[in-house]
Amino acid sequence: MLKSKSFYVSLACVLCAVAVVGLTSAAINSDKNNAPEKEKSYLGDDNNTDKNEEVLDISGQIGNDMVKNEEDEATTDTGNDEKSQSVWQNNIDGNNSETYNNSDGQAKDDKKDGEDDSSKSEKNEIKQDDSSKENGKTQTKKPDSKKEELVFNEESGLVWPVEGEVIMDFSGDSMVYYKTLGQFMTSDKILIGAAVGDRVKACATGTVTDITTTRETGKTLTLSIGSGYSVVYGELDNITVKKGEKIKVGQVIGTVSTPSGYYSKEGTNLYFKVMEDNEPVNPMYLLK
Repeated sequence: MLKSKSFYVSLACVLCAVAVVGLTSAAINSDKNNAPEKEKSYLGDDNNTDKNEEVLDISGQIGNDMVKNEEDEATTDTGNDEKSQSVWQNNIDGNNSETYNNSDGQAKDDKKDGEDDSSKSEKNEIKQDDSSKENGKTQTKKPDSKKEELVFNEESGLVWPVEGEVIMDFSGDSMVYYKTLGQFMTSDKILIGAAVGDRVKACATGTVTDITTTRETGKTLTLSIGSGYSVVYGELDNITVKKGEKIKVGQVIGTVSTPSGYYSKEGTNLYFKVMEDNEPVNPMYLLK
């Protein structure tokens, strides 16, 4: 576009120069007609030569100026194009850089926001866990420290479960004679003579831990009285308490039954054994 414009300007300048040359030639011819013929001839030759040279110089100068102007314009156009391209490139680079920086900044902000959200979420989770733990601690029931534990007082001892005489003693490591079995064996209990149907009482406060039936002792009840002590009742009938039940000293727990096949010749009796830490001890030391 710029080159086309320069061409038309140059063309206009050349036409103007030609017009000037034409006008100058016309003026010279007019002067020649007014002067003497000799002088006219002389002046005509000289003037024509000078004017022609001047016109040629002017035309050459105009041509050189036109060429120079075209070169300058081309250079200017090239510079402007390069400058425009540079500015355009700088704008593109700047925009790209700004876009990149904005993207990078936005990514960093997003990352920071994500980290902040993650951190907040973790903190909230930690708070929730702590709150759950606190609630768990609050809701967890502590063991009842007021729960009573059985304590057996050896000095107070045991009350007699039935009224009667001892028909077989505790022997420990010694041997005693079993009439029904017809042999000597150790005895880890005592047999208290009683009548069938006599009421049997709890010798101490305690908890029923077992009720069972065996060939030797028939219906048998075990009572835990605390401090590692327990009492075993055998040859019972009409048991009135249940396993797990807590009973008081002197409470009726059943009646005396007919003797088992192991003690038929010894007679009707109450089988009575005391254990300390699962080891039999002599009941006579504790009965009062």
